[in-house]
Amino acid sequence: MARDPVSAERFRDAVTQGSDGPGGTDSVLRSFSLSTLLANPALADLSPLERLVFCTPFLALLFNATSSQPAATGAKRALGLEAAILIRHVLPPALEQLGAPASSQADLAELSPLPISKLLSILLSDLTLGEKDGEGEQVLTDDDRRAIVLAAVRGRLGSEVGSQALTHALGDMSFALSSPPSPIALLSRLSPAPALCTPDLVRAVLARFGNLASSETEAAGGGGAELRVSAMLFDLVDLALKDAELASGIDLASWIRGVHELQPALRWGDVVRAYDSPLRSLPDSWGLRLFANFLSLFPSPLDPTPSQSFTLVSAPGGTSAIAGLWSPWANPHLQFSLIDRLLCLPVESFNLAALTSIHKVVSIEDAAGASPTIKALAAAAQGSVWNCRELVATLVRLSEAQGSGQELAARVHEVLERGCKSNPELVLIALVQIEVRLHAGVGTQDGELTWRVFLQKPWNSLHTELTARLLSTFLTGHPSHQLVFLRIFQTDHLFLTAALCDFYAESEINVSRILDVAQDLKILDLVLDLRPFFLSLDLAALASRREYLNLDKWLAGSIAAHGGVFVRATLEFIGHKVKHDLARQELDPPPEPTTLSLNAATVAIFMRALRLQCVLVSACTGSAR
Repeated sequence: MARDPVSAERFRDAVTQGSDGPGGTDSVLRSFSLSTLLANPALADLSPLERLVFCTPFLALLFNATSSQPAATGAKRALGLEAAILIRHVLPPALEQLGAPASSQADLAELSPLPISKLLSILLSDLTLGEKDGEGEQVLTDDDRRAIVLAAVRGRLGSEVGSQALTHALGDMSFALSSPPSPIALLSRLSPAPALCTPDLVRAVLARFGNLASSETEAAGGGGAELRVSAMLFDLVDLALKDAELASGIDLASWIRGVHELQPALRWGDVVRAYDSPLRSLPDSWGLRLFANFLSLFPSPLDPTPSQSFTLVSAPGGTSAIAGLWSPWANPHLQFSLIDRLLCLPVESFNLAALTSIHKVVSIEDAAGASPTIKALAAAAQGSVWNCRELVATLVRLSEAQGSGQELAARVHEVLERGCKSNPELVLIALVQIEVRLHAGVGTQDGELTWRVFLQKPWNSLHTELTARLLSTFLTGHPSHQLVFLRIFQTDHLFLTAALCDFYAESEINVSRILDVAQDLKILDLVLDLRPFFLSLDLAALASRREYLNLDKWLAGSIAAHGGVFVRATLEFIGHKVKHDLARQELDPPPEPTTLSLNAATVAIFMRALRLQCVLVSACTGSAR
């Protein structure tokens, strides 16, 4: 009996059968004592582990009442209390023996998974010394229970079989009816090591205490499943904050998988949104790290059937956990603070750019056909936390959240400034990528009626200020300017060309920089079609000097396309350049130029093109006569 929990259980039943009611009719029970029995000299050779095996079934007399089994009272309960005292005394050496691999029959080699599961079902139950349900001191502490599980797994079963034994034991465990354990508290009790926390064990725990709807329709109805899962998530975070070692025994990926297989239609973004409450405190330390790890994991079934294999990824779209962090919250201060804390984590703890559910600002694929320099710049930006469009968009929105006041706007500005210092290229590209609305309208350009496209971006003051400042930085020269202009051109070429026009309007000297950008992007033809004509003429003249453009051919084509409007603009352009040069020559010393001068060769090309146009006009006029 000291070697087999099942035999020990039968012995207990034989001792306790009959009635211990008012008459006390069972003389065996009334006269039996575990202490007296085990003190018998014939049993002196029993090892601590054998004594544990023999006494453990008697602890079941302390189980709480169930619908089918009343709670033990009187002599029976007294016997259970006696067993508790004996087990407390013998537990440390017994666990040391249990944790050592069995090498002989004397070491209880016959303790196979099933008997161990029987022992675990009793030792891991809620056993208290009080007479009422859940009252009084616990027979075994949480540390004791963890030590029991670790010893059984390490010495006898191994992780895989140990997890199966725990799952089997769960079905026979007893818990206080007045205060049953939460799913996370129970998982922490059953799984002191991550290898034990399998999806099967998680599902078994959730099936008993998780209260998750079994039907997908119920889960999709009122958000009850999301709230219950979020409560478990908060318990996990709180557990990690209070005791990181206890929390480390729960494998987060297995928990997510178990929940997913019970609720495939669960909206994980709504689980995160449940944080949106003034009653919730912000996670910190290990709790924050656990929450960050949760955001990095999401079950994506390869097959709709829950029993099929699956991979853990951050699924794109609103079903991903991280999506709940980007949606509008009723408590913007709380949302910002949570984002800010996540951004402060080291990259090995939380790598936002590694999530597949976010939209990257820059990817290697974006620079596939670009120069080696741009490819290197794109590769260097991959791992930055700022390589996330949703992050920048959410911060910009939070800067003007209703009812948040100036304090939040200042904090958001501070965080974005950090991004501008570390990765200005990513912040600028993300700012430009935030929602664009296009409106076509009629306008005039150089005296002609034309269709114009107006860009309307829902930019607030912070968005506008940061974009203008960063754009100026890259237009005037920055090591990452080639990557920035490539991505802006790829995502919003109208914004880029409008920015180049504005840059020229600030100073005609900037035409040199505009030409550099156009050449880097191989969009010189596009930029030469920009208005006003002064910009295209200035750009063409400089491109000709650098041998990027056949000026004769371009002038002929432009005149043919635009006629007299272009000719007048060309004459005004030449006059403007000449007037500027003459004005500088009259002053000593001459002031800094405000526009690029035309050399004699370029002027000659312009005059030749204009003269040819006059000849053609005269010829046409003569023919008409």
